[in-house]
Amino acid sequence: MAFAPFQETRAVTTSSGAEIAVAIDALECDYFINLPKLKSHSQARITLAVKNHYGIIKGWRKAWGHQVHGKGDASPFFELIAELPLLVPQGVSLCDAVTAMHVSGPMAGEPYPLGLMAASPLALALDSAFLAIVGMDPERSPLWCASRDRGDVGHDLATLAFPLLSPDEVKVDDFIVPEELGPVHFDARHVVGSLVGRFRGWLNRQREKAETNG
Repeated sequence: MAFAPFQETRAVTTSSGAEIAVAIDALECDYFINLPKLKSHSQARITLAVKNHYGIIKGWRKAWGHQVHGKGDASPFFELIAELPLLVPQGVSLCDAVTAMHVSGPMAGEPYPLGLMAASPLALALDSAFLAIVGMDPERSPLWCASRDRGDVGHDLATLAFPLLSPDEVKVDDFIVPEELGPVHFDARHVVGSLVGRFRGWLNRQREKAETNG
């Protein structure tokens, strides 16, 4: 096993025509393991396995993606994310919901002791199961709707198999998600801040390389 730092990217055009730079390590790996955390989210109401694929877009380009695709009703932004699982090799999504986050998020929510972990080779299927577990109508998830509208496999809970516990057996009724969603579009300060942070990281890596090479 080798550490993949996501340094090099490759330009990719999605089926909807969006142009993005994706980490080559993610595109060329033998098996893609996606490790999302169950969180409430101020822009998407809840984020799970499909949303976690946004991490294959390298560095400051994630903030730029908000800037370019998140204007107006932000539908293109969620459509972009819904396409990302199709870009990576076959793999599995393993969601950590032992201690989830609810009320707000993705940074300043409150812990929720859901006590679950679940896995699926289909990111959307995992999302559909957890939406049922936390009692949230999937129609309230713009990202789930974008995946469903694409016809992606995993949106229909009735077609999914649960070898251990079904969503009904572990369902909760007090998980809180934001009622109103904030804008997806980032302002210029957020994008510039991301660029500055990435540049500092690059400088630190160059400094470490110089010290290592003596």
